[in-house]
Formats: sequence, structure tokens, C-alpha cells
Amino acid sequence: MAYLFKPYNTKHWYICWTTRAPGQPTVWHRRTTGCTNREEAEEILRQFRAAQEGRLRRDTIASLLASATGENYLVEVELTDLWDWYGRHCDLTGAAKQQRDRQNKLNAFIAWCQKAHPEIRRVQEITLRIAAEYWQSLANDGAAPSTRNNHLSALNTIWSAIHAPMELPGNPWSAIERDRGGSISYRPFTPAELQALRTTAALFPSTLTEPGFWAAAIEMGYYTGLRLGDIATLDFSELRRDEDFLILIPNKTRRWGDDRVAVHSLSLPWVRLLPEGETGPVWPRASAAYSSLQLSSEFTALAKAAGIQLDREPEEGERRNKVVRLKCFHSLRHTFATDALRRGMSEADLRDQGNWSGTEVIHGHYNHAKLELAKKAARKIARAMLSTEPEKS
Repeated sequence: MAYLFKPYNTKHWYICWTTRAPGQPTVWHRRTTGCTNREEAEEILRQFRAAQEGRLRRDTIASLLASATGENYLVEVELTDLWDWYGRHCDLTGAAKQQRDRQNKLNAFIAWCQKAHPEIRRVQEITLRIAAEYWQSLANDGAAPSTRNNHLSALNTIWSAIHAPMELPGNPWSAIERDRGGSISYRPFTPAELQALRTTAALFPSTLTEPGFWAAAIEMGYYTGLRLGDIATLDFSELRRDEDFLILIPNKTRRWGDDRVAVHSLSLPWVRLLPEGETGPVWPRASAAYSSLQLSSEFTALAKAAGIQLDREPEEGERRNKVVRLKCFHSLRHTFATDALRRGMSEADLRDQGNWSGTEVIHGHYNHAKLELAKKAARKIARAMLSTEPEKS
């Protein structure tokens, strides 16, 4: 019996059914109805079932689906047309910045394909062998593991969305294992660097943001661990002054459909640096600059003006041929996590405050305070062992 199915991250409903020739295994079929509205798709499904059951002519199935989709059963798309096709058939409701990054990763792959495999023109010709070759080429060109993983994630997302509408046999990118070694985490700022940032931000002549934004952003990054985008796009409605809390859903978790909130006290020093207001964006110009991908570059200029070394040359054995970025605005998040752990905050509480998915993320990326934590635990155990005598049996 035919039924409707809507694959993840796609707009259209599909009709699925099986056929079986004598002595042959069952074959699954899936064709798009061309409908984004379920009621319209259900009407097509009713006619489809009627044709299957003989109440309508069998050739009705072909004409029905052809008229619904406006496309041949076998969808053949040129690689250079893939992004436009993806936009027409798949759900692009994510953040604009994320979509631009995804498109750039796709364009980089297409450019590589045109150079390394000019004979490949269609999406259907991208196999696991081609995907693996591109994955290796990124390493050969000196791309950092995190960069390779970003390319893989973008291409995997696109192919996951298109393989059903295009009726591809599978997603070649899903079979490639992410690079889990050799990544270099951003480092936290030292106390001296943090003070230099504060001093420089107070006088920094920003051309993109409102006066006072960078001074407030640095304090918020340090005291809350919020990312630059969450600070730049902060809205007055998220400042619950009657409750004395800042409560928001971070942009990153919102993009993944997660509704976990970040909660921070309004009793911290950064609050006094906020501008006056009751409604709307706290920093409209900063929000616009973040959306246009310019804000991070201005922070880089601010940090360099503060005399902070942000990069270093690659070291022997590292798979890269360009400078290594050690610090950026995200380093304030590392500084927040490191200092919070050093001052006794539990990993579970830190996970909730920083809105991390789990404590394993803290273990993997925020290990700057591990030695200090181990020493603190050792001192606690020593005090406990020395404070009481064991019970006599």
C-alpha cells in the first residue's frame, strides 16, 4: 500500500510504494508529489491508490506524478545548479549566516571538482570515491581538522536534504569519518590580556557598532560565556529585570531546534554597561554588523591594538601551511569556563550556565584548568583523610 512520507529537511511530501516481479526481491519506490501542503499530497495519494487498485488506468500513475512534480522521474542536476535546486526543494529556514557558509563550502567543492575531475558535471556522479578524494585534498592543502570537519558537515547536510528529492542512491559524505585528531582549541585570555582588552575597548574607535558596545561585550563574554552573536543580537525583552535575570535561547541551539535557555544573573558587573532602553535590539548596529560577518574582524583589530598575540606559525608535524589562530572573541568563553572551574563551579553547573550539550564538551575543549582542578581535589582528599580517624571495628 502506498503511503506519504516527508523526509527530514525537505519541503515536499513523497509517495512511497513497493513493486515485486515474480522471482525478484521487493523494490521500494519513492516519488515526490511536488506538494508542500499535506492535504494536497493526500489527494494525490488517493488517486495513486485508486490507480494501483485498478479503479483508474495504470498509466494514470505516471501522468499523475509527472504533472505533480513537473520533473522527470530521474532528476539530473548540474553541479553548478545544485545550490539553486537545493533552495527550491529543501528547507532553508536556518540562519542567513549559516546558509552563506554552507553555500561557500559547496562552491569550494564544485571548484575543486571542475579542476580535479572536469569530466564530472552532474550531482548524480558524485560518489564516495570522489567525496573521499576531496576530503583528502583538504588535508593535503594544509586545512586544519576543524576546517575539514566544517566542509564535511556542510556537504553532508546538503546531500542529506537532496538525496530523497533527487532519488540518489545515498549520501556519500555520511560515510566519511570526521577528523578527531590534531585540532587546536582556542586558548583563554590571561589576566593581563583580559585587562588589556578592557582598557583598549574603552577607547576603541569602532566604525561598526554603537559606542560602548565592545566594553560591554568583553565583560559579558567573560562573566557569562555568551558567544559574540548572542551578545550582538541581544534584545531588551531578554533582560528580565523584574526577575533579575538575563534569559535567552542562544542562536546556536536555536538553529538546531533546541529550546534550552541560557540564564545569567543581572547582578554581575556587565549590566551597568548596557545602554538605556525597554524594547527592541540592545545594539542594532552591532547586530547588523554581526549578520554581515564584519564584527569578528573588528574584534581582531581591537585585540591587536591591545597588544595580544592572536596567531602563531604552524609547528612541525601539524597538517597546515598557514598561521594557527590561538585567540579570538570565543576565547572569552574559554576564559569564563576556565575561571569558573578554578573557582569551584561544578561541571554540571557550568554546562547549564554555558549552555553546552554535555560535560564531555567541557572535558574536550576546556581542559586549561585540569591540573588546577586535580590539585584542588587532591587537597580536599588530604584534608578529609587527616581530619577524621577511621572507625574501629
